[in-house]
Amino acid sequence: MKKLIVLFLFLSIYSSFSQASLTTTYESVLGFRINLGETWSKTSKHDLFSKLKEVKNLKTKHIFDLDIDNCFHKASNNDNGFPYFIVKTIYKTSKYEDEYGKAMEELQKFISQKSEIQKSNIDIKDTSDINIEVGKYYRESTMKVILNPVDIGRDAKGDLMVIMGLYFGKNASFMVIYCDYKNEYSSDKGKISRIFSSVKDISSIMITREYLETHNKATQFYNDGVKSSNSEDAVKLFTRAIETYPKEDSVFIASSFYNRAISKKQLREIDLNDIVEDYTNSIEYDPFHYQSYTNRGYIKFHKNDCYGAIDDFEKTIKFDNYISYFSPIAIGNKGLAMLTLRQDGCPYLKEAIDLGNQKVIEIYKNNCEKK
Repeated sequence: MKKLIVLFLFLSIYSSFSQASLTTTYESVLGFRINLGETWSKTSKHDLFSKLKEVKNLKTKHIFDLDIDNCFHKASNNDNGFPYFIVKTIYKTSKYEDEYGKAMEELQKFISQKSEIQKSNIDIKDTSDINIEVGKYYRESTMKVILNPVDIGRDAKGDLMVIMGLYFGKNASFMVIYCDYKNEYSSDKGKISRIFSSVKDISSIMITREYLETHNKATQFYNDGVKSSNSEDAVKLFTRAIETYPKEDSVFIASSFYNRAISKKQLREIDLNDIVEDYTNSIEYDPFHYQSYTNRGYIKFHKNDCYGAIDDFEKTIKFDNYISYFSPIAIGNKGLAMLTLRQDGCPYLKEAIDLGNQKVIEIYKNNCEKK
């Protein structure tokens, strides 16, 4: 399996959410809370990104390239696949150098100097009677909020738009992005406005400093593990990262387990069961960690647990959703596992090849092409 490791930025943010009484609430340790209301639930960002692949001439693509905190989807009676909310917290301070923090400072300067924004003060607590026009900025001064509606393109079902909400708090900035069809927003903008207006800055400077200190220490261990050319040292560094990360840093802990498993695999004396356990722990901390499903499934397959392997490969396909090269790998591996079980895995091998997986070409020729 190709090694997939990403260097974490310092000051990355943890996120938590709750769904008591069908009300979804997102909270960040750096000081923001947003209530999304009923029927919203956390989902993989790849679910949204896969739908955006169908948009012709997608505008503002850079918005969706952000390393976001969380993605939420609203269940709906219609089957159009939207709407979504995505959220990102951006730490800003003079002590640390952070590209997002700098961008937020520049944006604040831009907003304070732009006269048309200053003139467009609105009360976003109820915009149901206000015609929010695409391409304009709307400012709510008491909450230090900027709303910016943008057309992003059209897919087979209609015109899509996003509304970006930027909130400037004591210790951080907060970005909330709503994505939906324009006609759906028009009929539901009162509820959407209330979600934007529900954002609160509840920051605690002491909690923030304590969290950041621990988080940054763990991230240093993680990044040193990534850079290490010695697998044994890397295992030790990823272990220290796992032990140091605050419990709220579930995504980072998941990636630490994942990369520790990869490093362990390079140490031949390590038991495969130990490696599988690391992948399983990664999945427990981040149920959407499709890379761990792929690698765990690969080991299960070689231990003759074909049914367990197929289940993991299907999870990869579901959560990656054809975004990365892990999907064609998982599809090919699923086909191979099915052939091993004397099932028809040829369609999956063919699909994997069509998606660029060259490693299963010979297997397909030997098992699927008519002699």
